[in-house]
Order: sequence, then structure tokens, then C-alpha cells
Amino acid sequence: MAERQSQLKETKKREHIFRDFGGINTQAFRTSIKDVEFSWLENAMPIGHGNIKCVPAPTSVLATISPDVANYMQSANIGGVNYVFLFCNSGAAYQISSVTYAVTKFANAGTFSASGTAIAQWQNSRILIIDPINGLYTWDGATLTHINNQVQSVSMTAYGAGYFHVPTVVFTPTSGGSGASATAIVGIGTYLIAGGGTGYVIGDVLTLVGGTSTTKAQLTVTSVSATNVITGVSLTNQGNYTIAPTSPISVTGGFGVGATFTIQWSVVLVNMLLGGSGYLSAPTISFTATGGDTPTVVATALANVSTAPSAGTDIAVYNGRVWIGNGRTIYYSAPASYNDFSVGNAGGSFNISDGTLNNSVNQLCSANNYLYIFGDDSINVISNVAVSSGITTFSNTNLTAFVGSGIPLTVQPYLRGVFFGNQAGFYLVYGAVPQKVSDPLDGIFQFIDFTQPVTGGSVMIFNQLCMCFMFTYTGGTSPRKLMAIYFNNKWFLASQGNNLTLCCPVFEDGRQELYVTDGTQLFHAFKSSTNTINSTIQTRLWDFGSSLVTKQALKAGLEIDVPNTIFSANLSVDTENASNLFALGSQNAINWVNNSNVTLLWTNNALQTVVWLSTGFTYIMSDVTNYGKYIGFTMTSTVPNYQLNAMMLEFEDRARW
Repeated sequence: MAERQSQLKETKKREHIFRDFGGINTQAFRTSIKDVEFSWLENAMPIGHGNIKCVPAPTSVLATISPDVANYMQSANIGGVNYVFLFCNSGAAYQISSVTYAVTKFANAGTFSASGTAIAQWQNSRILIIDPINGLYTWDGATLTHINNQVQSVSMTAYGAGYFHVPTVVFTPTSGGSGASATAIVGIGTYLIAGGGTGYVIGDVLTLVGGTSTTKAQLTVTSVSATNVITGVSLTNQGNYTIAPTSPISVTGGFGVGATFTIQWSVVLVNMLLGGSGYLSAPTISFTATGGDTPTVVATALANVSTAPSAGTDIAVYNGRVWIGNGRTIYYSAPASYNDFSVGNAGGSFNISDGTLNNSVNQLCSANNYLYIFGDDSINVISNVAVSSGITTFSNTNLTAFVGSGIPLTVQPYLRGVFFGNQAGFYLVYGAVPQKVSDPLDGIFQFIDFTQPVTGGSVMIFNQLCMCFMFTYTGGTSPRKLMAIYFNNKWFLASQGNNLTLCCPVFEDGRQELYVTDGTQLFHAFKSSTNTINSTIQTRLWDFGSSLVTKQALKAGLEIDVPNTIFSANLSVDTENASNLFALGSQNAINWVNNSNVTLLWTNNALQTVVWLSTGFTYIMSDVTNYGKYIGFTMTSTVPNYQLNAMMLEFEDRARW
């Protein structure tokens, strides 16, 4: 009797409902991961309990730069417009609006190096570009300027006298260079009271009369006699004249009348028009008089040539300065300047001589009030930047001498931390401690081709802020592009196209978006809810409490929210021995039958067959069969925009052992 009761117990039907959805875990075989985990989860996002959503597909092509091929991709905002920037193998560069997708080629082939360029956003007025060979550039949306070895400004050393017309500014190279140009401004150099007039009071503002100007020169009364005759004035505005008036010069304004002045007209300022290029040292500056002028004192000036680094591997903007890494050296600009690196203005450089940096600086990242400096096996942070007695001071702290990143484009800010990747995994730095967070992806990392680009970026998917890393995966029948996506302490996978090469985040409409390219075409990832997309959901192989009992699968079902389309999927019932495939197709299509049990077809005015659908929550099931000590599911579909609520299995125990 006891033996018969045991047999009945073994054949009792049991049910399993799986809706406590965790993330992917590839560290172990399907029989050994947790019940809530998946052995594969692609294009299906485990948002929470009873909620897996098929992620949106990429858009169609938005823009193209063919025949050029991009090897670097980054975003920035110029003038309130978000752009994607692509730098190419040919040395050309492109700007693509994320609003209109208009393509602007702002650098022709040969402008930049074939690889290794990097950019950073300065305020929202321009991007700064560092080239590993050619140095620093700036692009403001209209003009590309090579900052290295160009004249940045002109400092007057003597104003001169006798300049009634604007002289021509002449740059004479001393050791190479060309193309610099500037405009002189003629204004008041010195002034004397020729006649004090009468009726003036202290504080009267006097505007000089005569000449041709864009801005009139002005003087302010500082003292008067007892009879209100001017005895002293100060310079209020030097003016800007194309033709200066001759002395004595009368004035308007104030309470008095009759004052006149003797003015020496001088070159008071030089405004740069073009910085030129190739100036290895400061050119000499001279002024050629025009309009028949014969200066009594010749004006003199000095050219200030850019001290920007002549090469670099990465660039960042931190604490109102530009920081550039080149080898083991970090350069920094003067406060509030993107092009002045002079020591005299509190710019400078320092060398990381510590043994914690094994090779060179690979990446700079400004985040969370720190500047992170990444080497292959180390991370330093710069903080507490200040200026004391004209010298910039800061703290330079080593976070780790054990782990770093040799994959620069995986270094990405994320919430209050910074993500980065290397060949051992993906890490997250919170505070001072880097922690590996990609243990569940260990089974995937061994199949990543690190000779191909590995790029990253944050992205909002279903209102969840995620971190996405894109790489070439070689673990299948042929290499393809996969994305590993992290959120809420769990991972899943996505695929947005097998030919993609690069991705980058773009902040638009108050959220992080992700753009991708195959090198010549631009797409918006995770954006289309109507384009078809391949999704795969593969569960654990469950033992249901005992791996010693053989089970027989009897029925399988899905609780699913179906979009406005015919839902179809392939559901494989898997065991440790084999997989049996069952098609779940068209179960949300509604058939109409008459009293004779004949299916009726509906047509519209165009004689097209009308398909009636059940949308929203739908229960889909099928009779299935398979035997094994472990049972699980693999579901694949090309239908977009579904939401899986539960997977259900009916089975019965068979024999033990």
C-alpha cells in the first residue's frame, strides 16, 4: 500500500508560475543559477515582478556620412542644440543635429589624425578637440580653429601718438607661421585741458566732438575752480575712431560750456581676427600708418602665442578649465579659459611619476566634483582646485593601483559614480572604491572581441536609467554586436544591429538617449516600438525541489500583454537532455464561426480581409512534452512592444533517479 501511495505521489500533476523576474546570470550552467535568474535575456528588459518588456528597436537610418567611416563618436551641445559628432578614418569630421539630423562636414579629410581624437564640451558655446598629433582645436558650430601655435592675443607695450587713422597691424613671423590678422583701435592716449570753460561741476561726463567713430571718447570732471572752471578730468572711455578729430577739441555734456582739450591719439587696443597657425614663437608686431599719418611716437606691441599642448590622448572640462592628458602628463588651462595654458595666468601641467600608473593616461572624466584620471591599471582623482598667489593648486589622490581601464570609451558617468570597463569586467566607482558589478556577465566576457571597439553610454529605457555597453560577441555561430545593459543591480542583453560599431549618449528632451552608428549611418537606438525586433528569454532549468526526480512537461503558457498585432512566438521546453520546440502563434486572433461551425471572414470596403485581435492581457497556452530532471523555457519572438507577465508550466513527477 505504501509503495502504491509513493507511485501516485510521483505522478501527481504540479504547476509552476514564474513571474519573479531577476536579471541574466552567465556565470554558471542553467541548472545552477538562481530560480529568478535567466541564462539568456536579449531585447527583453526585466523591469520588475511580473514585468518583462520587449525593448524598442532602432530607428531607420537618420543620417549618413558615406563614404567616410567613423571611428569616434560623441555628443555635445552648441548653442542649445544637441549634436552627434563623428570623426573618421580619413581625418574628416561631421556634426549631425539630433533634432533635424542635418549633416555638417566641418573638417575635410586629412584635417585630423586617422584615429585617436577626442572631444569635450566647453560651456555650450563650442567643442574642444584634442588630436594625438596635431594638438588642440575648437569648433563653435561655424568655425574650426586650430589653437596650437596660433596668436591668441596682442598686448600693447606702447600706445604711441599721432594716430588719427586706424593703422594696419602687421605680423612678421620669427620662426614659421602665417595667417594671423588683427584690427587696431584708435582712441585717447593722453589728454590735457586746453580750456577749462565755465559752469562745470565735479562728475560731469564730457563727450568729445568731431571725428568718425563707433564709440565717442569721454572724460569725467574730477575737480573745478571756485568759479566752476575745469581743473582736472579723468578718462572714462578711450573711444574707437576711424578718423580722430584734431586738437583743440570741444565737448558736449555736463552743466558748463566752453571746455576744450588737447588729445594725443594712440593705438589703445588690438583685437584679434584670426590666430593663424604654425607660429613656433611669437611673431613681431608693427603698425603701418594710414591716411597720411606721421606718428610722433611709434606704437609697439607683443604677440601672445598659444601655449596649448601640441598633442594629447584625451580632454575634459573640469572646474572651469580644460584638462588634457598626453602620455603621463596632464595639462590644464588658466581659469575660465579654453585656450590659455600659460603659467603666468595660472595654467600649467604636472607629470604622474608614481608607479601606480603603469603606462600612460587613457581617459579623463569629469564627474561628481572630481576629475578622474584613468590608466590601464590605476585611477587617480583631482579635486580641491584653487588659485593661490597666481598658482593653481589641487589635490591628486590615487584611488587604486590595481584596476583601471584601457578601453577609454567605456568610462561613463552614472548617477553618483563612474562606470568603466576592462578585459576582466565592468566596474563602478562609488566614492573611493571601484567595484566589479558584471559578475553575472562572466560567461559572456570570454567571448568579447577586445580588438574591436567597446563603447558605452547611459540611456533611458521605459523610464529606467540604464548603463549600456556595446561590444562584438563571438560566442554564437558568427560574431555580432551585443549590448550589456545594467539597471537596478541587474543585467540584461540587447541587440540593435549586427553591423554597429559605436554608440554614444545624447541628453535630449530631459532624458538620456542612445545613438548608434555602423560607421557611415546614424540610428537612434531603443526608439521604435513598431519595427520588428528579435527577443529571447531563456530561464533557468528548474529542478522544482529535487534534481533526483524525472519530470514530464505537460502544458506551457504565457501571461502576456499583447500590442495591436498578432502575437506569435516559439516556445522551447528545455531539459538537461534536449529541447522540444512549440509554436505559439495567432492565439490572440479572434475567429468568427456560424451555427454550422464554419469560420467567417470579414472584409472591408477595399475587399481586404479584416483580422480581429484580442489585445491587452492575453493568456496563451499549448500542450507540450519533454522529460528530464530539470525543465525550463526558451521563448523567442520577433513581435515588438509586448509585456510578459508570467511563464507557466504544468508537469508531473515520474521516476526517481
